[in-house]
Amino acid sequence: MPKSRHALSGTHNTGRACPGKIRLRTAGVLLITSISLGTLSGQTTAAALETTFNQGADAYNKGDYARSITLFEQVLKQAKPSPALESIYFTIAQARLLMGDHNGAIEAFRTYLRLYPNGAQLNDARAGLTKAFIATKRMPEALAAIDSLRNLRERSGSQGIDNYASVLDLTLSITDSLLADKKPAQALELVQAALFRDEIIEAQRRRIGQLERLYKLTLATSAGTGADSVIGANRDALATRVKNAQDALKFIEEKTDFDIPRLLRQAQCYMELDRPWEATVVYNEILSQFPESPDRAYALRGLIFARQMVNKLAEAQSLCQRFIDQFPTSPLAPEIAAIGGQISSQLQDDKNAEAFFGVAVTGSQGDMLERVIFQLGGTRFSLSDWAGARAMFDRYVRDYPKGQWADNAAYRSAITWFLDIADVERYTKAEKSIQAFIDTHPSSEYLADAYYRLAVCKFAYQEYKAALTACAEWQKRFPENSLLPEVLSLQGDVQKTMGDTDAATESYLGATAASSSDDVISYALNEVGRLLEQKRDWARLDSVFSGQIERQPDSKLALGWYYWVARAKARAGQIDESWNFLADHVGVQLDNPANEDVEKIIELMAQIRSRQRTPEGAPPAPLPSVQLGERLHIADDASPLIKARVLYYQARVFGFTRKQAQADASILSIGTQTPPESLSAPLLAVSGEALFKSGNTERAELFFNALLERFPNSDYRDFAYVGQGDLALTKNDAQAALAHYTDAIKKTGAPHRQREATVGQARSQFALGNFAEATKLFELIAGAKEWRGEATALSLFYLGEIAVKQGDLPKGIIFYQRVFVSHVRYPEWVAKSYLASGQAFESLGKKPEAAKTYHEMLRNERLADQPQTAVARTRLKALDPSSS
Repeated sequence: MPKSRHALSGTHNTGRACPGKIRLRTAGVLLITSISLGTLSGQTTAAALETTFNQGADAYNKGDYARSITLFEQVLKQAKPSPALESIYFTIAQARLLMGDHNGAIEAFRTYLRLYPNGAQLNDARAGLTKAFIATKRMPEALAAIDSLRNLRERSGSQGIDNYASVLDLTLSITDSLLADKKPAQALELVQAALFRDEIIEAQRRRIGQLERLYKLTLATSAGTGADSVIGANRDALATRVKNAQDALKFIEEKTDFDIPRLLRQAQCYMELDRPWEATVVYNEILSQFPESPDRAYALRGLIFARQMVNKLAEAQSLCQRFIDQFPTSPLAPEIAAIGGQISSQLQDDKNAEAFFGVAVTGSQGDMLERVIFQLGGTRFSLSDWAGARAMFDRYVRDYPKGQWADNAAYRSAITWFLDIADVERYTKAEKSIQAFIDTHPSSEYLADAYYRLAVCKFAYQEYKAALTACAEWQKRFPENSLLPEVLSLQGDVQKTMGDTDAATESYLGATAASSSDDVISYALNEVGRLLEQKRDWARLDSVFSGQIERQPDSKLALGWYYWVARAKARAGQIDESWNFLADHVGVQLDNPANEDVEKIIELMAQIRSRQRTPEGAPPAPLPSVQLGERLHIADDASPLIKARVLYYQARVFGFTRKQAQADASILSIGTQTPPESLSAPLLAVSGEALFKSGNTERAELFFNALLERFPNSDYRDFAYVGQGDLALTKNDAQAALAHYTDAIKKTGAPHRQREATVGQARSQFALGNFAEATKLFELIAGAKEWRGEATALSLFYLGEIAVKQGDLPKGIIFYQRVFVSHVRYPEWVAKSYLASGQAFESLGKKPEAAKTYHEMLRNERLADQPQTAVARTRLKALDPSSS
């Protein structure tokens, strides 16, 4: 059967869409064993004719069809016309068919049918003629011939159909040819008219009864005659036909899944006619009626295409996995695995895509193997599995150096080093691999990207002048390339780092003007905003972003530009004007959860409002949420998101006015009062954290999951990954926690929670007993100036714990003392360090030092409510019973 047009494009079809045709021995007798001497003509002797005939029969039985035809045609020339020659005419036609002379077979079968219109092998001749028509693509004549066979269904006597399954076999052959010729409507009409198994069995039994009655009649009339007589030959021929018809019946009765080939063609016709729902019904019928048949693999394959065709991708993906599980050794398995990989990629399910493509790679050949190697590399690339991606891309380049994706694979292999942020030598390796790519692919379409990344490497090496030179050379070499905005942004980064803020500002503005990408425009303009803010150039800050709003008033970034305009006005002393300016523009986006700039605007509004002081004697101001609600005309029946954002404004005002308890309570209220499906990503992030800190871990988990599911590209995803890590640690699942914290860094870059993610990684490694890795991370945290604070105290405490666990108690005590001497603002870690230090002294046998440590701890009133205080009091009593 022809390959479905819905199959995986460009792949090698390793299996047929349907199982092969039904193979049954053709009923009837192809040869007679002798010929009546009464048919001789001229002076030919009976012995000579017998010899020629026997030689022809021997040649036919040995498969030498050309010789058998020559010899039998000699017999026909020498013998008188007679009914006894019928089988010779038929055998010549059959020999031509078997040797592939289809045109000759057509002529020979037509001769037989003309000479013997009521011949004993009429049905076999018509079947042979149909096969020859099919082989020569003469479909109209093949259809007419198959119709003539079907018209014999009810005919009795010697001219009926001895093998009804053979008619189905021919029907399926014509169906396949029609499908190959893109004539599915004709094919469907033909296959729907074919008999089902139970109908064939009934007709076959009826035919056997007819043949048996004929045989008995012939047997009675041929008593005493030999096989060399016409009557004897007919008797023997009928005996063979009965036997063959019985064998055919036995085969059909034993083959319970006989209907599958017919049903598969019917479903295929529906698919070609764009009627996938009807195809689905047929495929499901096969799967339910024939649960043990190996041919159901073809039905499951077809069902995958049918579900894919109606965009039921998740169901199709599940069916692909079912196929791999049930038919792992099927020749169709590699194709199905490749389809499963493609569907998974469409669903952005890279993990399952990798698994499917992996199966496909192990079993594919030819074009499909080339494709799936590249696809597996691409999937691993998406998963940030840089080593795995590189292995596949390198294999592709090695095995298919002239392949259609060779250039792409070679370049993506090279930049895996550039993208591997976990490799401390990434830029060194990247520069080497990218330069090698440029040298070996001087005409590559990826040269612009390659030279851009080399400039980034120079920047990473802090070779700033070289980086600027590389950016300038890039612009000369690729002046019209679409990467120009990226290069100008990089140029701005270098200039900013070198302190040339004026030049950096112009580069960023150039990037903005050249770009149509929201990501580049957002990054470049935010850098411009920060630089102008540093210069306190409020007029130009206002001008730049006001101009951008005029150029792109409908951009989804516009709200962020309003932020900078208002910031400029506020910094210029226009407090009320800036607040009202934001209030005038934030309202239209207040109910849009996808716009994360709303929270930035709200935060700036809160910051502006917090600078205003209430005059002495003035009545108490209403709550900030009430003030904003009145200004924006928020209705009582406003959406949960609008109410939550108004409450967030209140929380930020409290935060900026140092009312932290009230700020925390407002954020927690968002989490407890608002369903997670209603919130924006920033609100899910902060309220999820608040829920976790309050001990409501189950609800916190819902918020973190909602953040990842609803906003898969949000910058706030690191909150969710860190939150999931914290939840895993509370469940003592350090391995899962480590994976979540790592995701926060690798998948998002941790723009908001890098410190928390790194602390989480360190604590997870400690819990797993990986003290060397934990030490590196805690030392990194303790030494990071920008992270000074509670994270420092925590890290010093854990470094002490590691030292103690490794048997170096004096070293551990030093770390503990650094905490309670230098980080007194963090009572949790001070209390833990005091207790751990005292216990270490006890383990060293230094009881006076231990008692002194406990005494000092108990005198610290700030530690009175810490749980370690009670333990310290108990230990001190044990060391010094006189202490109170």
